[in-house]
Amino acid sequence: MKLISKISRIQELPPLDTEVCLLEQGLMCSGPATRSGCNSRCPNVGAPCIGCYGAAPGVLDQGARLMTAIASVIDETEPDAIDRVLDGLPDPAGTFYRFSLAHSLLRANRGAFKE
Repeated sequence: MKLISKISRIQELPPLDTEVCLLEQGLMCSGPATRSGCNSRCPNVGAPCIGCYGAAPGVLDQGARLMTAIASVIDETEPDAIDRVLDGLPDPAGTFYRFSLAHSLLRANRGAFKE
């Protein structure tokens, strides 16, 4: 089971171990919500996955799936402590929806607000 207590930028971390999950080392990685097919090229050289292959099969909203994946591995229970972990993400919307915002559930009801 993976647990994270801090999310850092890559330049803030010591050299990464490519044999250990990047999330567990404190680096934001989109791998848990991304379609495989690239053979993990980025993580295999110590760079985080950014989700460029799109959502995994059966995933309706890649950003929501990634948020859920990250939320499930945060090793904190108190709201303030959870906020401190998430403060390591400088641009959450850009991180979670980098390639999928146009097709996300966030836009699903856009027409409902038109008059």
